[in-house]
Amino acid sequence: MFKAVRDGSGRAGAVFRSHRLRRTTRLFLFEFIVVLLGVLAAQMLQGWAAKRQSRENARSAVAHLRREASQMLAISHFWQSVAPCLEAHVGNIAIAASQGRDMTAQEIGRPALPSPDVTHWDQTTFLAARNSYGETVAQAYQDLEGQAEIIDSIDQEIAQQWAAFALLESDMGEPSAADRANVRLAAMKVRTEIRVQQIKVAETERIASNLGVHRAEWADSVGAGDLVNRCGLLKNW
Repeated sequence: MFKAVRDGSGRAGAVFRSHRLRRTTRLFLFEFIVVLLGVLAAQMLQGWAAKRQSRENARSAVAHLRREASQMLAISHFWQSVAPCLEAHVGNIAIAASQGRDMTAQEIGRPALPSPDVTHWDQTTFLAARNSYGETVAQAYQDLEGQAEIIDSIDQEIAQQWAAFALLESDMGEPSAADRANVRLAAMKVRTEIRVQQIKVAETERIASNLGVHRAEWADSVGAGDLVNRCGLLKNW
C-alpha cells in the first residue's frame, strides 16, 4: 500500500513539475516575444524618424540649391547685359596704351565681379538628395558647383589682369613702352574672359532648368543698377 502511495505521489509530482515547466516556458516565450516586438518597433520608429529627417535635409538642401541656381542665373544675366559695353571699354584702354595716352584711375574704372556661391554637400546630403529627387537633381548640383568654380576663376583672372591697367596712370610716373605693351596684353586677356562669361550663360541656363529654375524667377534678382553703370563698372570707386 505504501509503495502504491509513493508511486502515486511520484507521478503526481512529475505531472506538477511538467505542468510548471510548460507554464514557465510559455511565460518566458511570451515575455521574449513582447521584448522582441518592442525592440523591432523601436528600430522601425527610429528608422522612420531617420528617413523623415533625411528627406527633410534633402528638401532643405535642394531648396537652397535652387536659390543659388537662381542667383547664378542673375549673374549670367548681368554679364549678358554689360559685356558689350565692358568689352568696348577694355578696347578703349588698349587703344590708349597703343597711342601713348595716359588714363586716370577713374577713367579706367573697376569692374563689378559678382561671384556665385554654391553650398557644398557632404556625402550624406548628396545621397539623401539623390534618393529623394533623383539622379537629375544630384547631377545638377555637381554641375552647378563646377560652374561656380569656373565663373569664380574667370572673375579672378579678370581682376588680376585689370590691375595691369594701372600702368597707364601718370601719377605713378610716365608709362614705359613695356608698360603699354603689358596693358595691351592684359586687355586682350580680359576681353577673352568677358567672352567666356557670355558663353557660360547657356550652360548655366541648362543646369538651372534641370533644377526647375527659369528666367521668370531670377530676372530682377540682381538689383545692382545703383552700384554699377551700364558697362558693369562700379559707380562709387
